[in-house]
Amino acid sequence: TTRDGLIHDMIWSLRWDGSVLWIGTQAGISFMTPDGRFERIDKKVTNGGLADIWIGALQRFDRFVCCGNDDGLSIWDTTQFAANPKAWVTLDMFASNLAHNWILSLASFENKLWAGTPHGLCRLDASFETVFQANAEYSSNPQALKTLWTVFNAGNGLPSSRINAIQAWKNALWLGTPAGLCRFQNGGIKVWTTADGLLATDVRALAEMDDTLWVGSAGGIQAAAPALNL
Repeated sequence: TTRDGLIHDMIWSLRWDGSVLWIGTQAGISFMTPDGRFERIDKKVTNGGLADIWIGALQRFDRFVCCGNDDGLSIWDTTQFAANPKAWVTLDMFASNLAHNWILSLASFENKLWAGTPHGLCRLDASFETVFQANAEYSSNPQALKTLWTVFNAGNGLPSSRINAIQAWKNALWLGTPAGLCRFQNGGIKVWTTADGLLATDVRALAEMDDTLWVGSAGGIQAAAPALNL
């Protein structure tokens, strides 16, 4: 808890990157170092680099830490101190073509960053280095950030535009939506609902472990295989 150095007791997201546990809270980011200490990152520490302190999703991508909040996606280049505002870029729906500022989930798949929002699944098609360069050029070229994302939603095949959860598993991207479990693979989309054995249509969390996809829904948690005949 905060008595142990955690930045806030309300936890919204967790991500283990192989050596560091990243913790998204109501008041910013804590991360647990290998020696068990908690470091704290909030708007004050980052001198405004972190867009918002509510951290709903986290994803480590090489040296970059991606922080999904309700002001967009804040990206930290960890080769620089968190206190350096130039170590941060925030992509939002106003400067870029992100579908919505509220980031519900993040995942890495096929060497791309994917973000789930209330208005669609968004794939970042540029490298992080390109994102930082485009952000630096934004004042002279406002269109620099407008083509970074490809957006998938109910208008182009998904069962719902709201993407609650994303999980890479078995060479596919699996999506938790209010309209069922969705497999997004090679441009094709397949959906599982209660008619296929899903406990509830509203899928809110996904995780993979030991060759099993776990599905958390409004009806409980279940191992998707073999229950859903994936």
